[in-house]
Amino acid sequence: MDVPYTMTLGDGTVYQTFCLEHDINFTVGHTYYIQSVGDTVQNQNDQIENNTIWLYAAYMSNVFSDLWDYAAQKVQNAIWWLEGENGGDESDWEYLEENYTFDDEGWNVVAVNIAQWNGDSYTDKQSQLVGDGPAPVPEPATMLLFGTGLVGLASVRLRRKKK
Repeated sequence: MDVPYTMTLGDGTVYQTFCLEHDINFTVGHTYYIQSVGDTVQNQNDQIENNTIWLYAAYMSNVFSDLWDYAAQKVQNAIWWLEGENGGDESDWEYLEENYTFDDEGWNVVAVNIAQWNGDSYTDKQSQLVGDGPAPVPEPATMLLFGTGLVGLASVRLRRKKK
């Protein structure tokens, strides 16, 4: 299965997600219910590690893009290791931590704990890592172009006013 996964919420919001649990499976494409959203993994009542948040934010910001196809799997393995899950790989975490820097300030990363309704009750299926980062800051060239456009509009208005 490819990582990161795509999660579409009922309101149409789409997130790229990573699994927080290795041994609890879900089927991509099925409908699940959100039991809770927060900073803990529901099945273990375990708080998400700060380094896990850093990994998610860095991946979503294309910090690891030079790793091509390997980046997502390295991030998933590192997340599992940081969260104490089977399937985690400490060497993937160490490689990413030692070779990349990234400021994850402004990122809001949470666990979405999903479950499946089986007719009588909910069965925990997985905790997914999702988040969003700060709004992009315009480049200086974009701001210069915007400012030039405003000056042009102001000058046209002044010319019309003089006539």
